[in-house]
Amino acid sequence: MSEKNDEIIIEWSTQLEDILAQEGERCRGLAWLHTRAEILLSRYNTFIQVPVIVLSTLAGTASVGSDTLFGGTSPASSIAIGLVSISVGILNTLGGFFAYAKRSEAHRIAHLNYAKISSKISIELSLPRDERTSAETILCHVRETMERMAETTPNCPQEIIDEFNQKFKGTQGIALPTEVNGLHKIDVFRGQTHVPSPVEPESRVTIRVV
Repeated sequence: MSEKNDEIIIEWSTQLEDILAQEGERCRGLAWLHTRAEILLSRYNTFIQVPVIVLSTLAGTASVGSDTLFGGTSPASSIAIGLVSISVGILNTLGGFFAYAKRSEAHRIAHLNYAKISSKISIELSLPRDERTSAETILCHVRETMERMAETTPNCPQEIIDEFNQKFKGTQGIALPTEVNGLHKIDVFRGQTHVPSPVEPESRVTIRVV
């Protein structure tokens, strides 16, 4: 048997639509998580960067105008400028260690990518089967994108996950990300191998005129 005959043809079916719908709902939840994480980490970064800007400006001004401010060079002026400079250095080190800006940008990109996947799935499933992108194309796209995103996106802070669970508590009938509600039971398909679409070429009726 040739390789061409061994290829599996993926067609639209109710089972595939349910799978994609669940993935789209999980992607929408992940987009919400990552946008909230971006806001939180951006706020933390602001708490670091604003004092750095203010203290750096004060230290520069004090070092240039120390003679006028302190009435000449004095140990007090040197100590004050030194303490401010040390504070700026500590804040910069903390900002670099926690990488708030970098992590915030990573969450922003994750939010955009997950939102795109969810929107694409939603649009495709809203169309009739004969007007959609091929089932194999969209399934491969979703699978590859989800695998890539799982490898590159950072984890959401626990407080964001707790906020998600509190906000969407009691939500029924919607697939939630694994990150927020633990493990999922794997659904095993046990039924027909193919559910025919409403309109197929094989369903034509031939009328013989006698």
